[in-house]
Amino acid sequence: MKNGSQSHAPNTNGIRDALSALTSFRFLRFSLVGAVSTIISLIVFNVVYYLTGILPLSQFSSIVAGAANGACWHRAWTFRDRRADAPSRQVIRFLAVTTVSCIISTVISAAVIAWWPFGPTEAEQLRFHNFIAIVLGLSKHRYSPLRANVGALAGGLVALACSYSASAAWAFRR
Repeated sequence: MKNGSQSHAPNTNGIRDALSALTSFRFLRFSLVGAVSTIISLIVFNVVYYLTGILPLSQFSSIVAGAANGACWHRAWTFRDRRADAPSRQVIRFLAVTTVSCIISTVISAAVIAWWPFGPTEAEQLRFHNFIAIVLGLSKHRYSPLRANVGALAGGLVALACSYSASAAWAFRR
């Protein structure tokens, strides 16, 4: 620069780096809360599935338990800097996100269970019919705990990605 003058343009790299670190840390907090919520969900899922044998009821109950835990911790810790809206609005939006996540999780869980690659029984030859029966809670077949849990975890992992994106962008928006 001529005459010893210096540019007064702000350094956006530092700001961008700080926002990136905050976002990464937020995702770690979201994941930690999600891990605890998943443990709660799996406990509830297994108890309800053991007692009833009904996959959608087990899935729904487990997601409600995990979502209640998640809503509290996300508001208090993960998204604590995003409190422009009233808590009731954030919780309602989070429950809407959770409802969509529940549907996604149930469909994926049912798909994993219906198309389980190991040892199909005669009753499972019509895979699509079995899939629909599982999603609607009409399947009378009691699946092994391993099979049910693998399905629940697969559905939960896909729902995690959807849930984080929607929570950050909409449920706990600035």
